[in-house]
Amino acid sequence: MNSNRAVGVIMLLGSLFFLCLGVYVTFFTHTGYEETTATITRIESTRHGNKRTHTDYVTYEVNGVTYEGILNVHQSNYREGKEIKIYYDPSDPSRLSGDSGSLGYFIMGISGFSGVFSLAMIFGKGRKGQYA
Repeated sequence: MNSNRAVGVIMLLGSLFFLCLGVYVTFFTHTGYEETTATITRIESTRHGNKRTHTDYVTYEVNGVTYEGILNVHQSNYREGKEIKIYYDPSDPSRLSGDSGSLGYFIMGISGFSGVFSLAMIFGKGRKGQYA
């Protein structure tokens, strides 16, 4: 097996891993959780060198009890007062998770592109036998 094919096989394995990760993030991270609407009450921005992080605080209500929590996902369109979809654990409603579906689709899209490129490296024939 030449080096281009070996690299293609390694890339394909990585693509399959990230495809599985994307499916998990999109469809299984909220298994057993209930969906509700939360309001973003505060967004704190912190700068660490060239990197900026955001902490999003939300309030939501479950069975007449109001909870406050911190989201595990930040999206650029979040602003204070915005209502968003979140998921909470019905056995402990203080445990919440943000909607990370778009992240999962992004991961699956990148892994799909990488997978196609990997297959081209493994099975394709470039100019003058470049990949053969």
